[in-house]
Amino acid sequence: MPRKYTDEDRRKIVDYYVAGHSLREVVERFTPTNYTTVFECVKAAGALRSNEIDKDRREKLIELYQSGTPLRRAAKAANISEGAANRILKLAGIDIRSKKGAINECKQDVVSLYSQGFTLEEVGNKLGFSVNAVYQLLKREGIQVRNLKQSQVLNWLRPEYRTKLLIKFGSFDGNSPSWKGGMETPTRQIRGSKTYSDWRRGVLVRDRFTCQECGTKKNVKGNPLHVDHIYPFRKLLADHNIFTVEQAEECPELWNLDNGRTLCKKCHLSTETWGGRAGKRR
Repeated sequence: MPRKYTDEDRRKIVDYYVAGHSLREVVERFTPTNYTTVFECVKAAGALRSNEIDKDRREKLIELYQSGTPLRRAAKAANISEGAANRILKLAGIDIRSKKGAINECKQDVVSLYSQGFTLEEVGNKLGFSVNAVYQLLKREGIQVRNLKQSQVLNWLRPEYRTKLLIKFGSFDGNSPSWKGGMETPTRQIRGSKTYSDWRRGVLVRDRFTCQECGTKKNVKGNPLHVDHIYPFRKLLADHNIFTVEQAEECPELWNLDNGRTLCKKCHLSTETWGGRAGKRR
């Protein structure tokens, strides 16, 4: 719709509103118009309803609020703004609970959700309170608020949080080129096995924890010791068609100590095979 509305545009807006649609629905229908424009059009035509919010939504709001549901949560459930919900309740002669009093009524739910690992924001969204209100309640109850690192650890333990991240970053439905179907690659699985750990330890012990190129001993800050495959690990897997840890453990060539050498990080970075330069397995 053009920015300067013609009489025909205004007539369509009014007709759509008179047909029983709300102002919000009219705005969505005639995008990119705005709420003020729609309101003025309808008001000028004398078609503005005395109460824009229909009876069913008002009754739902009142019922939820009187049952103890917080104002923000009740308003959201009834598809009404918090400000409009506040006005409706006052007109209905219902006393508005203070925010502190409202959250105190849900104290057990707040504490229970937070103890399960939900963040302050998630608890607030579920119960209809602000982050600050949730924080202040926990503080009054003497509950230690988790720091960021603790929250991240607890979040990752929840399957729904991991699923949320996968969806957010476009990997859950396979749209991401890095998506592997939710499983680790064979290379990572094998590198994480006990057999691989024993092989790595064997190479380090044989080389006396010393870089075979520059002679660096032990782990130095910023330059730790690595165990490098002389013949690339990925190529070994490809040559022997290895796709599982079980197959890898049955392949003696993978665990040959002579194919490993101890290098410091700086020397390892300079090799021709560092980071899959010899060709990563696809």
